[in-house]
Amino acid sequence: MTTVSQRSVPFFRSIAWRLALAAMALVMLSTLSLYALTASSVRRQALQSVESNVNTDMAGLADLYAAGGKDELVRRIAERLQYANPNDRAVYRLDEKGRQLVGNLEQWPPLDARRSEFGTLDGRHGHEISGRVTQLSPELRLFVGRQMQDLQSTLGALRRTFLLAGIGVAWMALLLGYWRSRRLADRLDRIEELHLRAARGEPAIANATSEHGDELDVLGHRTQTMLQRQVDLVNRYRESSEHAAHEIRSPLLHLDTKLHRVLEQSADPRVQETLAQGRADIRSIVRLLESLLDISAAQAHLGDISDFEAVDLSALVLRMVEIYADSAEDQGYSLQAQIQPDLVIQGNVLQLERIVSNLLDNALKFSPAGSRIEINLSQGPRLLVADDGPGVPKEMRRRIFERFGRSDDVVAKGHGLGLPLAQAFAARHGLQIRLLDTEHGASFEMAPVTELA
Repeated sequence: MTTVSQRSVPFFRSIAWRLALAAMALVMLSTLSLYALTASSVRRQALQSVESNVNTDMAGLADLYAAGGKDELVRRIAERLQYANPNDRAVYRLDEKGRQLVGNLEQWPPLDARRSEFGTLDGRHGHEISGRVTQLSPELRLFVGRQMQDLQSTLGALRRTFLLAGIGVAWMALLLGYWRSRRLADRLDRIEELHLRAARGEPAIANATSEHGDELDVLGHRTQTMLQRQVDLVNRYRESSEHAAHEIRSPLLHLDTKLHRVLEQSADPRVQETLAQGRADIRSIVRLLESLLDISAAQAHLGDISDFEAVDLSALVLRMVEIYADSAEDQGYSLQAQIQPDLVIQGNVLQLERIVSNLLDNALKFSPAGSRIEINLSQGPRLLVADDGPGVPKEMRRRIFERFGRSDDVVAKGHGLGLPLAQAFAARHGLQIRLLDTEHGASFEMAPVTELA
């Protein structure tokens, strides 16, 4: 079974890879959301516990004030602060007319004592303090709070735990998504292989289904059925065309032979002229049929390299240039070549010669006398044939590589099969010919398909 040697789209730009990244992003987002919910719940419960303790403590101090007055309240708060346990997080402040009487809070918090407001504020060293203020008398106000170091430590540990767990789960999700997406990419590659085989005219016998029985299997089966029908239709059309070309070619050759005999026996100049023109028309039709057969044969043998051998492409191009040099000079053309030596490729010598000769014929045929024609060969291999003639009209640039792709004003110069034939031969060698965008003249470049992609 033929396999796809290279993905048309790199894996790390494929939909499958994006799905793997999306899975990792979803896991990271889920972990972040779970952390936010957990941290919010822990903080809410801690604040509720602190508020309950503060309320109880505030009620006790309010009772002390009611029973013993201001001095008793100051004495009891001072004792608590003096004999407090090092782990005690209690915070107090008692103010009279804006002046601190006792306490371990440097500044009065921005809370409304008349409404006995509860809130959280920033303490020393960045530690939060949560507490409540109340108005004991018109001139006396009290703050009771607790430092939130334990809560901050808990949230820090929770944050580190979720961070490490999130990174680990994200990597696991990425690896799992990568593995699953690679399998998805392989299944898509099998479907793509069907299209590649159909493009080469090969039977769509590659298996594009699996044991899953899902949507991709349905798509692969229907694609295989559709492409196989298309390939069958194209092959039947090609076989019919080739058969018709063979059947027409043989009678034409026989007719040419008969006209030649009649021409030798006739002495009438007008008859000779008519017969000669008829023979020329027959030979033109035969060349057309042979070109069609050559194109079909090249397309049918695409991927077959059994007749390939090591070819010195530099020597081949130089030989073709020398063949065309004399006739080009006689017709007033300037043929210049720049050929990198010792470029060897695997290929069919005759077909490579046809490619070069067709490109040179094309340049000579459509360039006026006195034009300059350049042929360059460099590493790749990369062959460039350029002229400074009238160029190719924009409306024709997409049609010149199609069979009979020619405009009405060049009908007399050929059948429009030279470039399609050269393209078919180039494709057998893993090469492609394209027309470059130039301001003047026409420039045809032949290079490996991977470089032009």
